[in-house]
Amino acid sequence: MALQKTISIDFNGTSVDFADAYLKVGMIEGDKNMVRFELLVYKTANGRVVERRKYNFAPDMNGGNFVAQTYQHLKTLSEYSDATNV
Repeated sequence: MALQKTISIDFNGTSVDFADAYLKVGMIEGDKNMVRFELLVYKTANGRVVERRKYNFAPDMNGGNFVAQTYQHLKTLSEYSDATNV
C-alpha cells in the first residue's frame, strides 16, 4: 500500500514540487497507546527518497492492523486528505 500526490518540499529556501510523489510508510513502531512512523516521500514509485517525515497517532485497538491504520491516519491529515491510494 502507498499514497500518491503532489508534494512541495523546501530545499534551502527553495520550494520544489514533486508531481505524483509516491508516499510509503517506512519505519513503524508502537504499542496500544501510540504508533510512531516515518513516511518516506519518493520522487516516483521507482525513484529515490527525497524526504522523510515523522508522525504518530493513537491506534484503535479494534481498528485492524497498525499498518492499515497508519495509512488511514495519514488521510485524516489535511496535507494528505486528497492523496490517492496506490
